[in-house]
Amino acid sequence: MRFLLDDELLSGVHDAMTLLRPERAVRHVPADDEAAIVRVMTYLCQVWGGQAHPIIPVAGREVPAPYLRCLHGEQYDIIDRPRRDEPLLDLPARIKQQQAWDHPAVIVAAHERRDQIRTVEVAELEPGDPWAPIYAATLGVLPRELDDGLREFTGLDAGLPFADIVPVEYTRVTGSVGDLVGRLGKSEVLSPRQLAGISLAAGLEPDTSFMGSPTVLPSPGHERRAAGPNIIVVVSEGSVADLALLWNLRGAHGDRRVMPIGLPSGQVTGAALGLLQRPGNAAMFGFGGGRCRLTSTSVLPGELAHMASGTPAEVVPYERLLTFGPAPGRPHSQVAVFDAGVANSRR
Repeated sequence: MRFLLDDELLSGVHDAMTLLRPERAVRHVPADDEAAIVRVMTYLCQVWGGQAHPIIPVAGREVPAPYLRCLHGEQYDIIDRPRRDEPLLDLPARIKQQQAWDHPAVIVAAHERRDQIRTVEVAELEPGDPWAPIYAATLGVLPRELDDGLREFTGLDAGLPFADIVPVEYTRVTGSVGDLVGRLGKSEVLSPRQLAGISLAAGLEPDTSFMGSPTVLPSPGHERRAAGPNIIVVVSEGSVADLALLWNLRGAHGDRRVMPIGLPSGQVTGAALGLLQRPGNAAMFGFGGGRCRLTSTSVLPGELAHMASGTPAEVVPYERLLTFGPAPGRPHSQVAVFDAGVANSRR
């Protein structure tokens, strides 16, 4: 096959696709520190493209095997190492571990006319609400003031409130599946995660060619294709791994839909699963795509199967659904003139 199975350098006029994007850094948090992952999620909602920065729960310096697979084959640039004295993770030397260069999302948003920017709606829950970390992972968190490190990086004034840059509305809510579904389905406002992804194309699209039948040949990504974004993560109290999975799946599939979504382990009911399975909440695609997948890092498959009994939801191990998805960016198609493999764009 020409240009793929030979060594010939490309020459002539061809279509070229370019992608301008911010750096994508993988973050890591202790697997037993829920407060730490909420802090990281709060910070990433202030970083341009940060909603799609993966978060890995680590024990000591060891990366879980499913995430190690992602680090070997998916789109990212570095593993963030905030401090030079911080121990390196146990990873191959070719995987860069260095400090990330984060850019504030509000600086990008500030280039838009204020009356054309949708209001950022921030849901605030009581600290003891079991839905609080799930809201943080799916909608995001935005504090009153910009992170000090990001503010100093851009030379902004101390104590600069977000409301001076973008319209922000903070709302006190009590968590529930109905309230969360309603907020995730809103298009007239932005969530903190969506603010982080402003002016960026992000997320996987459902596979419209999916036929629904079992594959004849081995297909490692079959379960991910079958699920699309229709993933429900059962989150156990204090489980950092469940929250990281939910955050990463939202980043991989984008923040345009209700799902992926999380449910507290004690509130997984037939009514809740039925609500999420409704068309409009679940994405229908292809000839066989649309059924919800129930997964968790902390709840055993047998218990998940009991939760899903009598509902359309199908239990799938999280390892088969985990992906970082594409790096968010600004794609551009153009005509380029190639000469011995080197291209000049044609205007």
